[in-house]
Amino acid sequence: MRCVDLLGIESTATTLYFIVDVLLTIVTYTGFLLQHFVLLDMYFPELEKLLEDRRWSKAAIRATEYVNRYAIVILTMALALLVPNLSEIIPLVGATCGMLLALIVPPIVETVAFYPRWSAKETPAKLSFRLLVNAVIVSFGLIFMILGVKSNLEHSIGH
Repeated sequence: MRCVDLLGIESTATTLYFIVDVLLTIVTYTGFLLQHFVLLDMYFPELEKLLEDRRWSKAAIRATEYVNRYAIVILTMALALLVPNLSEIIPLVGATCGMLLALIVPPIVETVAFYPRWSAKETPAKLSFRLLVNAVIVSFGLIFMILGVKSNLEHSIGH
């Protein structure tokens, strides 16, 4: 099965289709490697210290690193194969994550990070205005996220 088919993109068998398929494969492959590099980089240094403390050889530690890399790839592949129709889940994830990252999380982080400074240096009117603007942005984000999830669920159930 081709990448474009998995993503639910409609296309005909043309040279352009082949180029898009190759580019999507490259992007998916490199993104996959980068995501798993970060995951392994987060936990493997601690595991490596533990193995060094237990006097494992450098070759055994290197082999353990590769076993971990392969295990992550096999686990994600198994999860991907268990999901029957990925093209119906992608918009659902996009609607929630997109709204969270674009409209919900930034105003909340700004408010949490800067509220002490705002309350110390700004007038009550300006502080209230900032809080109101952030609350409105979060409210719109929640509304858009709920509507996006509802729309995607209706579309998925309808098929």
